[in-house]
Amino acid sequence: MRILVIDDELAGRKAICAIVRRAGHACKDVGDALAGIACVEQGAFDLVLFDLDTPGVRDLEALKAIARIKRRVAVVAMCRASDGINFQLLALRLAGIAVLQKPFSCTALIEMLRQQARIQESARGS
Repeated sequence: MRILVIDDELAGRKAICAIVRRAGHACKDVGDALAGIACVEQGAFDLVLFDLDTPGVRDLEALKAIARIKRRVAVVAMCRASDGINFQLLALRLAGIAVLQKPFSCTALIEMLRQQARIQESARGS
């Protein structure tokens, strides 16, 4: 898969890309939501890993912008577990957006990549 990581924490996004590449996928990373939206508009990505705390556009506005792009791209929202975020997580899941809570392990990230690959393979086979 071709994966875009949108996260304002340089070390975090570089670490995620390293894991993604070791799992056999291509990876590009950007540090803000506006750059991420532009990349999705211009590039051919299969999956976007989007940190909800990334500056540039409010998190839900960025997710809506990505969803409006003609080419369908799967999105996984990365966020920290905190009080009051449960309703936001539920809304994301109801909208079909997977959620990966930070901090997460390499194993959890790789398993999520496998799940997304299976979903995309299944969708292509339909």
